[in-house]
Amino acid sequence: MTNLDQLLKDLCPEGVEYRKLNTICEIYDGTHTTPNYTDSGVPFVSVENINDLYGTKKYISESDYKKYKIKPQIGDVFMTRIGSIGTCAVVDRNDDLAYYVSLALLRPNPEIINSRFLKYAIESKQGRKELRKRTLINAVPIKINKDDIGLIIISVPPLEIQREIVRILDNFTELEARKKQYEYYRDQLLTFEPLAGGTALTFGGSSSLKSQTLEPAVVILTKGLKKVYIRSMFVLLNH
Repeated sequence: MTNLDQLLKDLCPEGVEYRKLNTICEIYDGTHTTPNYTDSGVPFVSVENINDLYGTKKYISESDYKKYKIKPQIGDVFMTRIGSIGTCAVVDRNDDLAYYVSLALLRPNPEIINSRFLKYAIESKQGRKELRKRTLINAVPIKINKDDIGLIIISVPPLEIQREIVRILDNFTELEARKKQYEYYRDQLLTFEPLAGGTALTFGGSSSLKSQTLEPAVVILTKGLKKVYIRSMFVLLNH
């Protein structure tokens, strides 16, 4: 039994809950006004900078940055929401960073969800599916409204399990040659099968069901991960 298997067995004997994003983090977007760029000052980022937040060559003045009510801080997650939808970057320093409306800033509740787990969950197959439901595909460019981001539903296992999943996926991201393997196992780790009627199925393939009362569209109990995927992942990581 792997460490993740044991954690699931110990901490989630009846399943993993799914929650709306707006119940586990605050959601903001950047300035809606085209900035007055300067030669130096506070770095300014938009959707085009999501893969290298601190490599931007655009800046705004300190005085303009003071107008920002919400300033990024360590642990925040930027998510693209206009043109490109659902690509994320975790803020890992407290440097000043101005941001445009094309980016949403998610501020997770650290007592509920790990920032890197949130990134992986949104970028997973299930997360992308949730985003597509609310994406305005006829808009030019395509976009998802800020308030609709809060309606997407993601899995929220206990923090100890989140940290273990992040550890596994971080190892994969360091191996560029295994990108396809990483994407496949990321989706397996972050996909739980929802149970019809709000019932919970115990882990380990048990067929016994227990009734569970749920808040509509907020919490859904789900089956655990299929252990064959977990075992396969650890074989890959150790070769």
